[in-house]
Amino acid sequence: MPDKDEWTEQFHDMKQFMTPNPELLARLEASLATPETTTGDEGTPEGSGTQVGAGAPQNTPTQATPGIVTVQAVETPPVPTLTHSPTSPTRPTSKPLTPRSSTRPGRWGRRAGGMIGALASLTLVVLMIASSVPSPLISGIGGQSNPAQGPGATTASRVSQGAAADYQDLYNTVVSSAQSMKDAPGPLSIPGLPVPASPDGNFSATTSGTYSQTNVQVDGIDEADFVKTDGTYLYICKGSTVWVVSAAGSVSRHVATIDISALQTGGEVLTGPVVQMMISGSTLILFAHGFATQSESWGSSGDWVGLSATSVKAIFYDISDPVHPVYQTVLSQSGSYAGSRLSDGTLYLVSQYWVDTTGADPARPVTFAPTVDTGDGPVAVSPADIQIMPRVDQPSYCLVTAINVAQRSLTSEQAVLGRADTLYMSTDNIYVASSQWNTSIVPGSGTSEVQGPTTSIIRLAVNGGNLTFGSEGSVSGTLLNQYSLDQWNGYLRVATTGYDATGNKGAIAGLWVLDSSGKLVGSIPDLASGESVQSVRFDGPVGYVVTFRQRDPLFSIDLTDPTSPTVLSALKIPGFSTYLHPFGDGLLLGVGVDTDDNGASQGLKLSMFNISDPYDVAQISTTHIDADSTEVSQDPKAVFADLDRGLIGLPTVSSAYTPKSDGTYNDTITWNYLVYAWTGSAFTQKAQLTIYSGPYTDLPSALYDPHTRGIRIGDYFYVASSTGISVYTMDGYGNVGTVAMS
Repeated sequence: MPDKDEWTEQFHDMKQFMTPNPELLARLEASLATPETTTGDEGTPEGSGTQVGAGAPQNTPTQATPGIVTVQAVETPPVPTLTHSPTSPTRPTSKPLTPRSSTRPGRWGRRAGGMIGALASLTLVVLMIASSVPSPLISGIGGQSNPAQGPGATTASRVSQGAAADYQDLYNTVVSSAQSMKDAPGPLSIPGLPVPASPDGNFSATTSGTYSQTNVQVDGIDEADFVKTDGTYLYICKGSTVWVVSAAGSVSRHVATIDISALQTGGEVLTGPVVQMMISGSTLILFAHGFATQSESWGSSGDWVGLSATSVKAIFYDISDPVHPVYQTVLSQSGSYAGSRLSDGTLYLVSQYWVDTTGADPARPVTFAPTVDTGDGPVAVSPADIQIMPRVDQPSYCLVTAINVAQRSLTSEQAVLGRADTLYMSTDNIYVASSQWNTSIVPGSGTSEVQGPTTSIIRLAVNGGNLTFGSEGSVSGTLLNQYSLDQWNGYLRVATTGYDATGNKGAIAGLWVLDSSGKLVGSIPDLASGESVQSVRFDGPVGYVVTFRQRDPLFSIDLTDPTSPTVLSALKIPGFSTYLHPFGDGLLLGVGVDTDDNGASQGLKLSMFNISDPYDVAQISTTHIDADSTEVSQDPKAVFADLDRGLIGLPTVSSAYTPKSDGTYNDTITWNYLVYAWTGSAFTQKAQLTIYSGPYTDLPSALYDPHTRGIRIGDYFYVASSTGISVYTMDGYGNVGTVAMS
């Protein structure tokens, strides 16, 4: 990650893409001109505990009512789309869109990384920048703890360094970790190393019954997405709003808009976009960030203002009548959104919180400890509920809270001083993991060398919403995503990509098994030398791991005995799958990249594997897709898989360049949603639904935030993107309606 000076330079390079928004600038300038607010003992602005929205005390005359709901597509003012900050972890970017091999210049995949980061996050002037740390975390404050909560796990169950003895102990560790980070060698640039693990990327889109369900990793545990449905209405995130659309086939229409832009608490300047959401019964839960200015460190000018995330908000709405959603309350916690899960009526919200130690005050825990806020202002989490990891090399926390959805109340919280990037939840545990590259100074040279990456994994026990610390362990290598983790019969199985420090093997794919105490009990440390993990899927006692260098080995691994994992078979074919999806008895669907025998990308492909005999996994069929990239490779929630009907859907992007006489190129982009049917022996294409096709320069700005979902409700198929919803019949995929989101 670049340091602060480099971020400043990159920011000024990207200012050319910004379009000033007078309304937002006026609000920001008014906030910057407001005299400093007096703070109370906990550092909370006086009066910040006032809750806004339905049933709350009246706001001041100058503050708009938060959680506004407009009905029948009433026009709303432009809102800032802040989803993609250069440092924001709310949208993983560890695996950029990858165009197929070509000698043509400037492919869409390369453009997507820069243009999405610049245009989607900076379109409306606001730059969300955290701090100068080489980490994807955004600083934050917020919150209130539950006074009735017990101390959490017993002393015997703590990790080697254990829970913080008191706030002074915590303060000393936070400050020293910040200093250690400053003294550490700078970031390394080593060609060919596997990409460090990205933040949790939640997955969505499987169907069963009468309408699409969220494609979750574990049955019964829901995961958030930017599109949700209850089978009658669609809810779609768009900037600081959520559109409610009646899913009624040809007469589908926009019936209400939820606008959170005015929902501000404490010293916040504005509330950012809705990043994801959940539905629990008749309750809609939106996740967003609150922002404050960074004028003291970044300054401001007439056309931009530096901002920093100050909290993650869980915003509750009653959708018993979806046409008239009713704001209920908001709960906040420190940091930036890292993920969430919903199980048995309890919401588990995970954030990553970076401490700005320049403002840490040992007498005020809210300045160096994570906080939660249930409406009365931020209150620091108890030291008994904060674990200090054996190795703390930067002042960052992972904060997990449990929230009773029906009561809209915080039931427990646990924090870990030590970064966590990846979230996985089983039926009885939450696992948070972080991968880091280990470096050391070569004696006498002053230069740094790689010792290899490791991943630390924290287990938090879940018991009806009562979070307690379970154990801590570590494995060699880095994680690909949440599917790299899986619990079965009390054991955690982990697939990683490691690195051979000698340089003889390069990347090394490995598999590890930990028991409930975090102890390593079994492993295959060298599953594939010179190859990195591309996708993982565990299915009971069998694990499937795809690695890649030039050809695609799909490994089938027997994990019946956790102390002795064994490779059963290895299928090698050109290309590799970036996502694996169980597709009924004995079948495994692969979505990924098609390559030639030398490993050069030739487009995309679908593969179906016969896994009925784990000792002899075979590819039944594969089909080539003439496209450069698919969102599924970065975010598998973009895949649609209807096992009952044998349907697969995915968005694709292709680019084409035509040379011009002046040496430049005509650059065109085609954005399609493809639907395939599995016949039992082969794939057949059912539909090519075009979202956009034309010059790159005419690409709608909304599509710079490239999220696309396919949803089936009854006899209709809905394709939702940032520009709107298109409605198709299931029998022939004829377009029967469109709901534009403008």
